[in-house]
Amino acid sequence: MLNNISRLCSKWLNPTLLPAGPQLGSNEAIARAVAQGMGVALLPNVVTEDLVQLGKLIRLSEKKSDTLSRPLYQLHYKDRPSSPAAQAFEKSLFNA
Repeated sequence: MLNNISRLCSKWLNPTLLPAGPQLGSNEAIARAVAQGMGVALLPNVVTEDLVQLGKLIRLSEKKSDTLSRPLYQLHYKDRPSSPAAQAFEKSLFNA
């Protein structure tokens, strides 16, 4: 099943005009590849902020009618109880 970002990419980009390129191992590697002129990418602001400030990347405005989102997962050790800080964080996330 396509996530929102994949749906937007397929909607905004014509794969016959802009075919998918190589898959890289991290968001930082993708940002550096784009900064070197190897294509375009949808990445979180936190990954691209430095390159944008250096003038190596530019941000394109997202369409106002479309919403970008991504799933978040809670990860924890299977055999270890959560710390009080982790419990408070979980409570703030799931009881908001």
